[in-house]
Amino acid sequence: MRETKLTLTLVGGGEHDSSGGDEVIGEALAYVTYFNVDDGNERFAERILEWLTPVGGEALSIVDEAFDSHDFVEDLEVAHPDGLELPEQLIILDSIVVDEAYRGQGLGAEILSTLIDSLDGSGGKSLVLLRAESHRMEAPLRRQGFLHYANGIYWHLTGPARQNRFTPSI
Repeated sequence: MRETKLTLTLVGGGEHDSSGGDEVIGEALAYVTYFNVDDGNERFAERILEWLTPVGGEALSIVDEAFDSHDFVEDLEVAHPDGLELPEQLIILDSIVVDEAYRGQGLGAEILSTLIDSLDGSGGKSLVLLRAESHRMEAPLRRQGFLHYANGIYWHLTGPARQNRFTPSI
């Protein structure tokens, strides 16, 4: 079992920073675990909840909501009626934050894409879960291939790595 906490930070040139140094203009935090339902969907959910309970935060809330009242794996199969090859890992996005001065430039989408690609490797298959608090986020998420799952939670089954303009330094 591989469980990872990843933080990706996007650093800008200091345009809005009076100290003249680099400034953090965007960050993302995600948790990753192997997608293993060999023991059944219920045990898989229990294992992830046990792992995230001490962490708390949005990641725990997302998993709790997604697994609480839904048969997650069955829902995945229904969402992919042409057949589903289960993903190798589950990526739970806890947060993406872009500095207010840099919002509206698509940086959140770039950070999300970079984060997923760096965790996926080249062409890996992952299931990404995140929550969008605002309806304004639905269109950008849909452009990146996310579908609404339940109660503001979106999911996306990844494929080959996408091109983006950032090089991750993890």
